[in-house]
Amino acid sequence: ATQNNNTQDGGSVVWTHALSPTLTFALTGSASRAESDVAQTGIGGVGTTRQRSVTANLASPLSANTSATAGIRYQVFRSDLSSSYTEAAAFVGVNHTFR
Repeated sequence: ATQNNNTQDGGSVVWTHALSPTLTFALTGSASRAESDVAQTGIGGVGTTRQRSVTANLASPLSANTSATAGIRYQVFRSDLSSSYTEAAAFVGVNHTFR
């Protein structure tokens, strides 16, 4: 029950730019913080978790029902309550709408 008693805040900013009529670039920055409203046993105080990320991607339609995207992401996760990590990733995806 103490893990559900917390205060959270955060936000995101997105910037997009059409590089061509069929190619769009998007840059997203996100930050969030969650802090326990009750003292956590074992850490000597309240627990705090912070997460930050930056994502850049390109998207383009391939046909009327199919699009592709590719990009990179860098994120940092820090917490008093669980393992912290830093991640750098690349991704690709294909989206298709069945009609």
